Amino acid sequence: ITKDLKEVSQTLTTVLITQSASSGGSEMSFDQKMLSMSKDILSKLPELFDFVLTKLEGDHGEELVRATMTYIALSNDGIMEGELVELLESHPYTKPRVSTFARLYLSIRLYVTAGGSGLLRIVHAPIRAVIAKRYLSDGAVVQALQQRMLQYYTVKADPQRDGTYQAGAARPLVALPYFERVCKGDAALAALLATPAFLKEKARFCGIKTLMKDFRVVPRGEAFALTHAIARTLILASVQLSMEPQTICYHLASRMYALEVAGAAAFVQRCRRACDEYAPLTTGGAVTLTADI
Repeated sequence: ITKDLKEVSQTLTTVLITQSASSGGSEMSFDQKMLSMSKDILSKLPELFDFVLTKLEGDHGEELVRATMTYIALSNDGIMEGELVELLESHPYTKPRVSTFARLYLSIRLYVTAGGSGLLRIVHAPIRAVIAKRYLSDGAVVQALQQRMLQYYTVKADPQRDGTYQAGAARPLVALPYFERVCKGDAALAALLATPAFLKEKARFCGIKTLMKDFRVVPRGEAFALTHAIARTLILASVQLSMEPQTICYHLASRMYALEVAGAAAFVQRCRRACDEYAPLTTGGAVTLTADI
């Protein structure tokens, strides 16, 4: 980052010196000139990037560029390169492809950043606006692509398709709740967050703090009373769960067994069935006994 900032500063300084020499000087300070030039570049960025997309479509094919930019833009917090490649390989193209993502990535890597997380995302608002105007104006198309992403992450999160969510990795478990809510609504998200197997695997691979973020977007109301009761219980047990996240079902079952909320009794029963044979040391291993009290 320091190297990039230094190179940008050197480039802009050279431009400003050249402009000053050709225009006979100016009363503006160096910082004022730098700010003025930055605003000028920013105002022209949408038009320039729209031209870039047109050029990319000519070089790599309109469908591949559209699909790539759309999948990145529709992702909530970014998308892994491997995930994007798998989505592109199964994308329903109407024409034979003339290029590959590997070749296209060399041309777009300046506009999508991986950062330290490895997630591809579009961070600059003017570029996002151009992509939205160019590719995301048709609601039906956007909804169809979001459904494809939901199906993709559902399979990744629950590869055995038996509700056990044995993903073996954090990424599908992180992405799935967002697309459940976008495609199916708040009730679908609430149902997912009341699934002990999902809670157990996400707490195990992502940690309790990441899991709690899913609960924050669930609206208030009687229809979601159970969801917020689960969230409150997790907050109460957060210290223990931060050290032993695999005991999440034990804590939910033992703390919610007497709760008078619609659906709580059935949820506690599901948590008991999902309890591992492992119990926190403070219980002496008596998971089922504690949950039955």
